[in-house]
Amino acid sequence: MSAVVTELFREGVRNFLVISTVPLLITAAISIIVSILQAATQLQEQTATFLIKVGSYAVALFFFAPAIARGAVRFTTFCFQSAASFAKVQL
Repeated sequence: MSAVVTELFREGVRNFLVISTVPLLITAAISIIVSILQAATQLQEQTATFLIKVGSYAVALFFFAPAIARGAVRFTTFCFQSAASFAKVQL
């Protein structure tokens, strides 16, 4: 029983990390580039920086949505299969 719960938790954390890492890394890289450009030009406009970060995150989500959806479907299938085996152990 605890092995099933541990496996579900491990897969859930792994799935969360895989889903969130790619867009966050892309946004972080773009943020560093924007910060360097701001420092070089001494342009300190906060609204432009915010819009660029939000836009880059949205674009990254758009392009990686199929991979994210596949991971979510795979995890959901794993949860339902594990729930069935968990129910067998309880009976």
